[in-house]
Parts: sequence; C-alpha cells; structure tokens
Amino acid sequence: MAANEQALLARLFHAALAAAAPERCLSPHLAELNAAPPKGRLVVVGAGKAAAAMARAVEDAWRGDPEKLSGVVVTRYGHGLPCARIEVIEAAHPVPDAAGLAAAQRALAAVQGLTADDRVLVLLSGGGSALWTLPAPGLELADKQAVTRALLKSGAAIDEINCVRKHLSAIKGGRLALAAAPAQVTTLAISDVPGDDAAIIASGIIPVAIEFMDKPAIAVAEAYAKAGYPLDVEALLIVEVEGSPEEVNRLLAHIVEIAKGSQPKVVEAATSPEHSARIWKGRKAAFGAIGRISDYYCMDGTIPLSKMPEVLVRISQICAEHGLKVANVFHAGDGNLHPLILYNANDDDESRRAELAGAEILKLCVAVGGCLTGEHGVGIEKRDLMSVQFTAADLSVQMRIKSVFDPQWLLNAGKVFPLDAAEAAETTAQSTHRAA
Repeated sequence: MAANEQALLARLFHAALAAAAPERCLSPHLAELNAAPPKGRLVVVGAGKAAAAMARAVEDAWRGDPEKLSGVVVTRYGHGLPCARIEVIEAAHPVPDAAGLAAAQRALAAVQGLTADDRVLVLLSGGGSALWTLPAPGLELADKQAVTRALLKSGAAIDEINCVRKHLSAIKGGRLALAAAPAQVTTLAISDVPGDDAAIIASGIIPVAIEFMDKPAIAVAEAYAKAGYPLDVEALLIVEVEGSPEEVNRLLAHIVEIAKGSQPKVVEAATSPEHSARIWKGRKAAFGAIGRISDYYCMDGTIPLSKMPEVLVRISQICAEHGLKVANVFHAGDGNLHPLILYNANDDDESRRAELAGAEILKLCVAVGGCLTGEHGVGIEKRDLMSVQFTAADLSVQMRIKSVFDPQWLLNAGKVFPLDAAEAAETTAQSTHRAA
C-alpha cells in the first residue's frame, strides 16, 4: 500500500473518532432536550468509558435551571473529567470492583422517588456493563468478579458476556427503568461495538423485536394468517422480550403500562408460546400476503425514531400524489422502514410512478437525518441516489478507498456509486494499477 493511501486511511480513522466525540454526536439530541425540558428535574445517570465526557457535554448544553440538573455517572479509571452538577466516579473495567458497585447503587438511588414531571437521562457507552455492577439478590460482588473472569477466560463474545451480566444484575435488564417510573426515561448511547446493537452497549434494555404494521398491512395479513389482529385500528406494534419466565412477565407488564399511557385501543400480551406464535404469524406472513393482492416495490430507508410519525404521514402523501397505495411493515425498533408501494408490474406507467415514489421516499429519509438503506444495501436501485446522502467529496473518498482494496473494480461493479462518477474513478484506479 502506497504511503499516501496509508495516510488517507489514517486520516479517515481519526475523522471517524472525532465524529463520535460526545460533544459532537450528542449535540442534536441535547438540543431537542432543551427545546422541551422536563417540568421537574433532569436526573443524569450513566456508565461507560465515555460517560464522563458525555456528562460534561450534557452540562455544557443544558439551558435549563442548573438547580434542576443532577446525577452520577461511572467511567473507567483514568477517564474521569470534572463536572459541576453531575458526579463522576471512576471504577474498574472489565472485572468490576467496589467502586463500580457503589456507583451502580448511587445511580439506582438517584432515579427512585421521581415524578411524572421528571426525566431521567441515561448515558451509555462501551464498558458500561462492567462498570455498572450491582449483583442480583443472593449474589455478592465476588460472585460477579468470578463470573466475569471465567467468561473472559473462556473466550466468550461480548454479547454473550453481557447476556449473563444482565441476568445477574439488580440494575440492568430493565430494572433501572422500572425504578425510575413514573419519570420519563431517555437513553443516549455511544456505540463501540460492530452493528451498534443496543443490547450490547452497556447491556441496555432492549426488546428482541419491535415490529410495526399499518392498517392496510394488518387487513391483508389478517385475511391470510388469521392471527387475531384488530381490524379497527390504524396501526399495531408487536413487541417481544426475552429472559426467564419471571423476567419476561415483569418486562411485559412494564411495556403494557407504558402502552396504556398512549391510550391504545387494544393491548394483548401473549400468555403461552402458542399465543406468541399466533401473534407473530401475521407479521411473518405480511410480505407474502400482500404479494397475493398486488405487486409491490419494497423500500429500505432508515430514519431517526423521533421522525417516524411525520415520515409515515409523508410516505402516504407521496404515494397518493403518484396515484398509488402503500402498506407499511417494518422494524420500528431501529427505524428501518419498509414501505411497500403497491402497483401493477405489467403496467409500464405504474412501474415508472412506483420508482419515482420510491426515490422520493428515500430522499425524505435522508432529509430527516436518516439514510438510504438499513439492511438491503445500495445496488442498482439506489446507486444514483448516493449523491443525495453524500457530497461529491464524500463519494470521492469512498471510491478512493474502494480503489485501494479493489484496484480493478471487480467487486459489485456498477452497484454502489453513481455511474458517471464511478466510471471516472474506475478508469483512474485501473490505470494506476497497470502502472504499478
């Protein structure tokens, strides 16, 4: 690899680190907090190697009454920073120690006794699962230390280690959120793990799945699968959790209480594996069921969860403007949308309008702070929309990186970058390769 190429990759690496700096990546979310501050207190608790930096970012951004801001966070030894209103504790990582135990106790105590006017802001980052150590009843700190050492020695992956930690904890697995009720709980997490699985970042509570279906999708899926879905609602959510039977019952009860706060028409909690399978039957059959009544064009944009209501309304408007109908079935937990634009594939005009509507939807996803794809990839469908999400400079850097690892541009030819830009970059890369 040439020296200039190594320098490019080094600059990209450091730029990526800078982009994850708490003061930068938390800024838009803290602006939203200031725009709608709690009537009561803002209690900040957190754990992780970036917890102190995140706490300082909160203090610097907070525009409310300073007396209403308080909290405690724990970070790794050597990572502490001075804060005015939020206490910073340093503790051991990855094997927990007494300081981490004390920090978890302080955090749990800090969120108790709050009211519905208060808000709890949870700051999570990598390492938080080890740093927030509060043994479940019947266990001691020494037990948690021994288990951690054994798991590390066994070569267990981080998700496996955190799964065990969660079930041996008195603060993880939703227990912090339960203690904070009825206060609203907001979590901001900075990931240091591949895939950004929130269940791995400090073992934060997250359902196994949160799936969304709107009224058109419900009607079609119910007609096919007979899952027992209500037909007089505008949309439904399917939420699944995991754990021991006792933990599952506790988490489901908490989710039901949260749902009731929005006055839903129907709340149904599975009472048996058979009941759960019936609820899932309609969702799993949804795409195929819709295919029985119409061709569809499936999109794959991803958006911030806070933008979901306005985006869903706009998606319906976009499709109506093109004379088309749409059904929405998607992963609500991560904002990965799958609008199914209904059209007749044998009608050239409808096919054209479906593609135009799809492009508008993807542009909308980018405009609200999302991206073109969540899991399906770019491909021929989205390659010419890459310039909507990325600047010419962004694309140039991406293509230079591709040229480093694929100098002849043999991989996914014509499926990632806009054709005009890609052709020029490919010619340059191949000329350089031949010269070398």
